[in-house]
Amino acid sequence: MRVVKAVGIVVLLILSVAAFAGATGASADIMCKQNENPCAVGNRYAEHTTFTFTAPTVTLTSGTFSVTCKGVFSGPVLRDLGAGMGQEVEVTAVTYSMCTGNCTTATATGLPWIGTFRAGPPATLAVMQRFRLSGCGGFLCDYEAKEAVLNFTGGKGVEAKEPALLKAEGVKLTRGGESSKLFCPETVTEKATFEETEPKTGIWESKEP
Repeated sequence: MRVVKAVGIVVLLILSVAAFAGATGASADIMCKQNENPCAVGNRYAEHTTFTFTAPTVTLTSGTFSVTCKGVFSGPVLRDLGAGMGQEVEVTAVTYSMCTGNCTTATATGLPWIGTFRAGPPATLAVMQRFRLSGCGGFLCDYEAKEAVLNFTGGKGVEAKEPALLKAEGVKLTRGGESSKLFCPETVTEKATFEETEPKTGIWESKEP
């Protein structure tokens, strides 16, 4: 029995070491200028590179409530969070314009929004969102998503007429702040397709060797 127990302990130790080695050996997620995996050193975007994405329509809906705006957001990739953890992203500038529907103005609040880019699959940007709707017939509507997940699709770049995309599909935002409970729905659903506008080169999800 002692021999069996000893063998069992050795096996457990080996498995633990193997699991630890596998976890620490995972590749880091990075943004690459080319569609290659792993990404060559010369094709990697440097930390603090600023990316800008634009959506011709950002739609917020809930039943008969609807607001549509043009949306633009930008910010840098700050740092690698470690193997398998993704990259930290900071959204520092957000603008909404040409809003129509139940409200005519949308303003980002709580900037910067902090998020995480993960190469996946699937590749995603999970980011906080917070904004205020005004021009709503005298009412204010504040909405927030602690982690809005946008799906990322790599592209060859603006110059190649194949920009990278970030899609918000069914993202739920919850009413809060100074919102009017009489006018503002408890939740709204966001739908938008943001296209890369800066930099002009390709953006692809990849990993380090």
